Amino acid sequence: MTMANVVANQTNSSSSYIATKDKMNVQLQEMTQNQRRQFQQYLVQYFDFTPVNAQEMSDRITAETYQEAVQKLMSLRDRFVKTFVKDKAAYTFKSLDELLRSKEIPNTTVEEVE
Repeated sequence: MTMANVVANQTNSSSSYIATKDKMNVQLQEMTQNQRRQFQQYLVQYFDFTPVNAQEMSDRITAETYQEAVQKLMSLRDRFVKTFVKDKAAYTFKSLDELLRSKEIPNTTVEEVE
């Protein structure tokens, strides 16, 4: 095998790896977007959020925080069945805000990478 063939094989392997990595990143972004849409629907349907407020809260959800945030919603929903809460949206917002703030890195924003 010549040096040119070795370099060509490495380049093809790198290109294949990058294409696979890019495809996986796109799939992860799509999954995160789907999770955010679903989360937004939960907030509107079960917690009396306005669509705009639900969108703003769901935009803060990441792949890392999604599961814990959904668990928080399920816990709150159970609590609301047993306990009267006058403003479910405000109570839920405060609970989620505290949860997400504890997971966020200060002075950073979540940015979609395209």
